Amino acid sequence: MKSAISNSSGVHSTRPAFNITPPIEFPVRSPSVPSVPSVVELLDRLTAVEKAIAKLNLRLRSITQTVPKFSAVPKTTSEKVHNIINAVAIATGYAPHALISPCRSGDLSKVRWIAIAIIHQYTTLTLVAIGDTFQRDHGTIMHALKGIKTLIAVDKEFAQRFREISNDIIGRYQLGKPLRPLMPCANMAAAA
Repeated sequence: MKSAISNSSGVHSTRPAFNITPPIEFPVRSPSVPSVPSVVELLDRLTAVEKAIAKLNLRLRSITQTVPKFSAVPKTTSEKVHNIINAVAIATGYAPHALISPCRSGDLSKVRWIAIAIIHQYTTLTLVAIGDTFQRDHGTIMHALKGIKTLIAVDKEFAQRFREISNDIIGRYQLGKPLRPLMPCANMAAAA
């Protein structure tokens, strides 16, 4: 039903004579009765929690594998080698497994050379055994020892960093005096 209404200015407009709008109904919940999730919702939540726990376990496992294991005074040669690799990796900002990886980037190679040189000086391992530790052959270890000797002679910053790292490792693990010089044999010293 529509009616014509004139306003104060005398203009007629057409609009409903009365406005009926249905009332808006909101669901009413009693504050004392909590809503109960369905079984499907609970299973979805449980699955999500299990997935999150699995991700955290994987992350935790990967972290614990890269965290170095230090012993105050190494008892065996393998403990010495393990501690030296970990300490060099931490001092230079690399992960310990990176030093053993096949990666040959320039900086990583130099860091690996530091570890090789310290291991060579402070253990009785042969070049072949050191090579096995780093997944390389003895010729690569000889090249690393020759290269680090050259780097120490040429690059004063590198020489200082090498001394800092080796002194830290020697002091921390009480390695004592070097068991042999940096160069493994007289032939290599002559070749340098």
